[in-house]
Amino acid sequence: MSIIDTSDLEVSEQTTVELDDKNGNELMDAEGKNRRSITMWGPASRPFVEAQARAKTRNMKRMRTHGGRTKADADADLEHEATFLAEITVSFNHFGLSEDQQTRHAFKEFYKNPKVGYITQKVNAEAGDWANF
Repeated sequence: MSIIDTSDLEVSEQTTVELDDKNGNELMDAEGKNRRSITMWGPASRPFVEAQARAKTRNMKRMRTHGGRTKADADADLEHEATFLAEITVSFNHFGLSEDQQTRHAFKEFYKNPKVGYITQKVNAEAGDWANF
C-alpha cells in the first residue's frame, strides 16, 4: 500500500467509446434504438499494459528483421494496429453479436477493415487519451 493516498487521482480501468457514423451522427443499432459503442481496457489496466508490451515486442522484432531499420509496410501497420486494439477491446455493444461472437479474432477482423477505418481511428485515439478513463 502506498503511503500517499492516490484514490482521488486514479483513473478507471475501462471506458466505453460511443460511436458515430462516417458523417458524425450517432451510430445506432439495426433497430435504431441503441447507440453502438465499444468497451475497452485503458492504460491503467493490466490487459492494456500487457497488450502494449506485446506491441513493442512485435515492433522490435520487425526492426531486427530489417537490420534495425523501419520499413514502411501498410499491411503490417494495419495488422499491428488491429492486433493491439483487439487485445484491449472488451466488447462491441449493440452490434447484434452474441457473447460467443465477442472474440479477439472478430474484433481484429473488424479493425482491419479499411472501410470502417473511421471507427478504428476513433477507438485508437480514445485508447491513447488518459482523460477518457
